[in-house]
Amino acid sequence: MQLSKWVKLMAFITVLSLGYIHVQMKIYQLAYRAKQKEHQIQKLKDENGVNTYHILSLKSISHMGEKMLAQDSPMEFISNDKVFEVASVQSAPTASVNKNVNHTAGKLTFNLNNWLTVSTPQAEAKQLDQ
Repeated sequence: MQLSKWVKLMAFITVLSLGYIHVQMKIYQLAYRAKQKEHQIQKLKDENGVNTYHILSLKSISHMGEKMLAQDSPMEFISNDKVFEVASVQSAPTASVNKNVNHTAGKLTFNLNNWLTVSTPQAEAKQLDQ
């Protein structure tokens, strides 16, 4: 009888150790898959950065200018003889010290309305007919 108990105990320990080994193998397998996915994510991030750089370089002004001038395009940069200057009305200078500073009772007060200007000259562009 003791031999049968001994065999049962050995079989139980064997099954228990096989279960433990199986669980450990699953843990290592999942860790290996996670590491592979991390490498894949890093690779995709690197590719995304490279693609973003390429997109931004294609959208850059220098690239568009090179493409425009490299192709047989009727477009060209405007020459100086076709550029017009628009004259604007200039007001009298109001930046004198006497107008901007009020001397009252020995105190200096500044009039900010003369220093801050809101209006700007307006320019208008027109298309040239050839």
